[in-house]
Order: sequence, then structure tokens, then C-alpha cells
Amino acid sequence: MDEGKKGVLPPAVYVNYLRVASQPGEVFLSFGQVAQGQAAGAHLLSSLVTSPEQAKSMWKALGEALARHEARFGPIPEPEAPRAQGGAAEIPPGARPPRRDKPKPKSRDSKAG
Repeated sequence: MDEGKKGVLPPAVYVNYLRVASQPGEVFLSFGQVAQGQAAGAHLLSSLVTSPEQAKSMWKALGEALARHEARFGPIPEPEAPRAQGGAAEIPPGARPPRRDKPKPKSRDSKAG
């Protein structure tokens, strides 16, 4: 890193999409943007790979920061988060997932009894 830029953060980028995946020794975080009204997909901006231990530390720090935020500004409503296949979570805040009602079991007897 250039000594003249030490301690200077890169510009902040707005994200409203997170995809999380993992394997035994790594956790993958992909950040992106989903435009309002966009039907599918996200524009990925950055991906991070870290250890499960570091990811848990980040999770704890984020939880503490959100608790302080709620104490100051009030409760944050919990969005419904869709789940992707393969153990990855895709969380586009503000987007409501389609309802996934369980199919009703079919009766073995066709006659009402």
C-alpha cells in the first residue's frame, strides 16, 4: 500500500444484494446491486473470501452494530429472505420472494367420507 494513502478508505459503494456460500474452510460473500423493479439477477460489485472463524467474527460485529442502531433509531423490520439451492443464501433487501406454499397432500380416497 502506498504510504501516502495509509488509513484512507476506498470510496463507499451502495449494495442491496448479498450472496453467501461456504465450504469447509472458506466463506464466500458476493456483494451487488439489484435495481428497483429488476426482475432477476444482480450486478455483482465485489466478492470476498474469508475463513469461517473470521466470518463469525464479522457476523458478531455486525450484530452488535445493528443492536446499537436499533437502540438509537428503533427496530429494523425483518425482510423475508429467499433461499437459493446449494446452501447459498441470496438476499436482495426490499425484494419479496414468491410464496412457496407446500402442496396439499393428495387424498388416497377419491370419495369424501
